[in-house]
Amino acid sequence: MDVSDSSKLEKSGSKRDLDEKTNRDRTLVLTGPFSREQQLRSMFVYGIPNSLSAESIETLASLLNVEGYALGKSRGGYEALKLTELKVSVQQNSLNQLRQYNAQDAYRSRILELSAKITDCLRSTSNNFLNQAPSSRSVVDDSDINVEAVSREFKELPSSLRVQVIKEIQTFRKIALEHEKSKMSEIENIDAELRSSLEKKTNDIIDSVKEEVEEYHFSSDEENDKSDETLLQETVSAQLKEQEHLFQKRLMRYKDIEKSRLESHRYNMTRKAHHREEQGAASERLIAKLSQFDDDSEAEKGTDQYYTDFESWYRNRREFREKEKARDEKILAEREERFTRTQSEETPVNTEASHEHGDVLDETIDWKQISDVEWKDIHEFIVKVVLEYFGVDETEFVEFIMEQLRSTPTLEVLREQLNMVFEEDTDTQLVKIWTKLHEILKEKTS
Repeated sequence: MDVSDSSKLEKSGSKRDLDEKTNRDRTLVLTGPFSREQQLRSMFVYGIPNSLSAESIETLASLLNVEGYALGKSRGGYEALKLTELKVSVQQNSLNQLRQYNAQDAYRSRILELSAKITDCLRSTSNNFLNQAPSSRSVVDDSDINVEAVSREFKELPSSLRVQVIKEIQTFRKIALEHEKSKMSEIENIDAELRSSLEKKTNDIIDSVKEEVEEYHFSSDEENDKSDETLLQETVSAQLKEQEHLFQKRLMRYKDIEKSRLESHRYNMTRKAHHREEQGAASERLIAKLSQFDDDSEAEKGTDQYYTDFESWYRNRREFREKEKARDEKILAEREERFTRTQSEETPVNTEASHEHGDVLDETIDWKQISDVEWKDIHEFIVKVVLEYFGVDETEFVEFIMEQLRSTPTLEVLREQLNMVFEEDTDTQLVKIWTKLHEILKEKTS
């Protein structure tokens, strides 16, 4: 190496040392406020890393915690100012972490940032739309959206994605308008219904008040001057009308009862006549057969069971006679029971004879002694009482009376319940029912 080369090396080394000294002596003047880039350049000596995301920038900017930011200048440019030296150092670990930063995370952060911008844009659009007056709203078309503003806002997005965002904003605004229109129409319909119902109720109240005022009868001096004789005649006339009404009501009930009785009597007579005709025909057939019966010829022919198998005939005949005897006894018992009931029903009962039947009504009923079989007899008796009174089979009344009797009531309670069925004839029917109950209990104890 020659002298010239060595001198060049010395000059280059001295120049490098001078630059390093100049960098070490560099001072920073506190000024502000500055942009994000200027703020961050006060922290990074060698420049802002390209892979630094927006979220990381916000975090680093918040860590400065100062009102102004340092801007580096040379000493010679601010000789007249009070200079403040600021030493800035960056740890080696921080630089290594920044160098190893994953670019994919930065891309994802950028996507999140753009999504946040889109959300803010849609929210502001919807808020502005909802804050508008209903009368000023009109159908939204593509011209309602500032395409240039949206393009400027999302200039970093690809063109295809930017068009899609614009279309989505348009669709959102159309849906919001349709929803608002339907909501306003529903509100208008509800208001109209409420208004019509209120008017209807008001008119009804007014009409009712008018009717009450029109129907109100103002007494005159002539009416006040009516004599006692006229008032007595009116009272008697009203009583006669009431009695006539009650009479017609009882007459109709009596006609229904008699009509039912007549129909029942005709049915029984027809059934009995038909039964007699059948019995007469059967008797005639038997008489004709027996009159022409020949023992010798029947014994020779052997067609009758009496001659072919006498033991079977005798056994069958004995069983038939036993069944026939049981049936005759049952018919006889039913006739006797019917006769007894007829006699008890035909016994005259005085409706006002509380003193005559006072002993019967004063006696209490031991409801516990009545068994299920006796309850069936009581049910049949109540059916006949209701049929005799109303002329028709009123099953509901029968079940109601039986329900009251099964609840083991007192005499007064039973009278109140029967009054809902028999009305003014309650006492008469009560005496009948109470007497029947005592008869059943006496038959059981005897």
